[in-house]
Amino acid sequence: LPHPGRDGTLPEKLRGTDTVMAITDHLTGDHRLVNYALSLTAGGGTCWLTHVEGAVQFERYMEVISKIPAIDTDQARQAIGAQLLKEPADYIQSCREVADGENAHITVEEITIMGRRLEEYRRLIQEHEVDLLILNTKDEDQLAMHGLAYPLAVELRDFPILML
Repeated sequence: LPHPGRDGTLPEKLRGTDTVMAITDHLTGDHRLVNYALSLTAGGGTCWLTHVEGAVQFERYMEVISKIPAIDTDQARQAIGAQLLKEPADYIQSCREVADGENAHITVEEITIMGRRLEEYRRLIQEHEVDLLILNTKDEDQLAMHGLAYPLAVELRDFPILML
């Protein structure tokens, strides 16, 4: 949670959980993250399931692909980019169907984009007036914090974050 101000009160940003956002760069199959996000979204609220594919990494791989004469770079760019966003979009649709079937009274919204992750997350949080941000802090094979969790925790110090 954000650190209380000098007067000991918490910021106005702590107003409930009507709008919760789960963020990751690999949403497909991340049931734990989605379950937390849905569970913490207030009834009648909106749960944003977001997947931001890293544009910098994508461009790096496309640069390598462009050096392989047997692969049509333009076709690969279009097909790979579309597939990278299709998989999380399909997963979000399945989550939406489950939530609807459970009568959760929560609206599940989708954001699947490619971009610079930290910039995009900051923009999305402000744009959708998110009450609580939920993210994973590490991958299964890591002991240390996930590469993006640390900068988000540092950059968004005045914002409520649940770090799993």
